[in-house]
Amino acid sequence: MNKILSIALAAFVLAAPAFAQDSVQDGDCVGAGCDLKITTTITVPTLMSAQFSGLNQYGNPLNPTYADFVAGYRAEDEVGGYPRPKVIIASNVPWQVSIKALTNTFTYSGTATDPAKPASDMQVKMNGTYTALSTSDQVMATGAPTNPNHKFSLDQKVLWSFSKDAPGTYALGMQLTLAAQ
Repeated sequence: MNKILSIALAAFVLAAPAFAQDSVQDGDCVGAGCDLKITTTITVPTLMSAQFSGLNQYGNPLNPTYADFVAGYRAEDEVGGYPRPKVIIASNVPWQVSIKALTNTFTYSGTATDPAKPASDMQVKMNGTYTALSTSDQVMATGAPTNPNHKFSLDQKVLWSFSKDAPGTYALGMQLTLAAQ
């Protein structure tokens, strides 16, 4: 009986998934009704995922109009007809998403002298309030472990000025970082 049990256990250990580590308690199993105890150890890693949805899918809702220059800004969440970009988080640990500008100024392409539009003219909504971007990480959202259905809007607002912003194309690289808390 010992040989049959040993072969069956060897087959079980060989068939076990690569991530599982099995151990058999030492000892002999003799007679009817004996028990062998097996422990399977599985290590679960930190799992985190961030996905983006709706980023500039239907044109750019931040392209300014005359009225936006008069108001001094254009905010994505105030523009109708565009889906707002979303960040979708999945994590098995408490998490945070931070954001920063990759440069101190927007890059400019146009016929005028580069107006050196500051990165702080780009604002992102954090906790219900627009906050100017900088090249330092700023926490924009936090949460508890969640299935991949936790969504929050990536609402952006750009400040515009007749006296500072020449006609042309402006671009600002931004980095969002998902990290465990």
